[in-house]
Amino acid sequence: MSNQNQDQETPYQYYKETRGYAVDFKLKEWTRFENILFVLTTGAFVLSINLLTGGHKQLAQPRLMVVSWISLFLSLVSHSVSFFLAKRSSEKLIDALDKWKDKNFKPEIFSFKTAVGNTDKWVEYLNYSTFFLMLLGLLFLTIFASINL
Repeated sequence: MSNQNQDQETPYQYYKETRGYAVDFKLKEWTRFENILFVLTTGAFVLSINLLTGGHKQLAQPRLMVVSWISLFLSLVSHSVSFFLAKRSSEKLIDALDKWKDKNFKPEIFSFKTAVGNTDKWVEYLNYSTFFLMLLGLLFLTIFASINL
């Protein structure tokens, strides 16, 4: 019977682990967000500016470049919204865990789903749209480059 008591996690242990995870996730998301923004914006725009400054001939199908820029911009917007939703979700989880701790870990006080809501679904959808728009932008940029090189 003493082994069963040792194997069971106390509410405080759960609180510490879950809160630590939420704080760590928030910090990692911020770093990831900055890296992705930097890579996407600089990479796509440097490539497109490089194509525009070739200057040796008039560019064919400039609309492909415009569509590429719009797709890449929308990808950045989608990713930014996703990041801010994930950040807010982490903050809500941390607040809910702190309130749960203040109420002496009563089981009826804390619910992960109530704390986070449907934010995880929205973040997932936005991540898919970010990826799709990025691929679309890169596809149009590739087509534009292949026509004009």
